[in-house]
Amino acid sequence: MRANSINGTTIAPHDMRRTFATDLYNLGMTIREIQTLLGHASATTTETYLFDDSKEYRQKAAKLNANRFGMTQRSEGNHEDGS
Repeated sequence: MRANSINGTTIAPHDMRRTFATDLYNLGMTIREIQTLLGHASATTTETYLFDDSKEYRQKAAKLNANRFGMTQRSEGNHEDGS
């Protein structure tokens, strides 16, 4: 079942649950607390509701480690092997 269109974007009820869960997590609630609110039996299920920022994590890690071992930071897609 789909929710009504908002500003031309169709959203599903689970989209709203994912946004709710992610907002709570970003505001400092623990996964266990969110798990309880969403009624999930497993924290693993709750984790799937949180939007993933892994690309941003990788970029942050690259920046933090840019000068380790005498290396300099390279932009994505700019590899020494030309790929």
